[in-house]
Amino acid sequence: LREFSLLAFGGAGPLHAVELADALGMRRAIIPPFPGAFSAFGLLVADTRHDFARTVVRDEVTVDPAWLGEAFQELERLGVAELDADGIPQADRRLLWSADLRFEGQSYELNVPVARSFPLRVDHVRAMVKSFSDLHERIYAFQAVDEKTVLVNVRVAAIGVSAPLAPPRPGSGAPPDKGRRRIYFGGSGFTDSRVCERSRLKAGDVVEGPAIVEEEISCTVVPPL
Repeated sequence: LREFSLLAFGGAGPLHAVELADALGMRRAIIPPFPGAFSAFGLLVADTRHDFARTVVRDEVTVDPAWLGEAFQELERLGVAELDADGIPQADRRLLWSADLRFEGQSYELNVPVARSFPLRVDHVRAMVKSFSDLHERIYAFQAVDEKTVLVNVRVAAIGVSAPLAPPRPGSGAPPDKGRRRIYFGGSGFTDSRVCERSRLKAGDVVEGPAIVEEEISCTVVPPL
């Protein structure tokens, strides 16, 4: 685990992050800004997404491009209705087509993008099949050249793109130190410790333990390791 970093979030995560990373042999613990609201922040910045799928099961020889295009458009109409209900502006909408394919006789599929085209043509179907064949070779190091490719599912993702949102940047210019406090650490007992305000820390600042880095909805414990 030494090559990985520990990401600590939630109000309580930073309390234990440093000691937990040390116990796991990890050299770095990452505490995001406002860790107690990390999940809520993710919800705010995440795109709105609705996924629709339809099972079709056609091989590359018998599939009709026009019929296939109508299957995609049917799902797209469902996606557009959801984006309308969400109030997503037209400029912020993305509609993505994809398909699940497999070689005949296989029991698992790989998903590949499909050109969103009106109408869908034979060359689009061929490009879809080639994308699957290339992806299969990259993942499994072979192509079943003597087997037909089977189209199993068509999928449409209706996405509403969220506007970028950034948290306030730290470093107010005021000194970060808030004083000192006696803190109890297991194995060391009560220890005179530095107390800092996170919002006043700047990039490159170093806080050595024992210390507490306080912020509005959490605090990070830096034990005397």
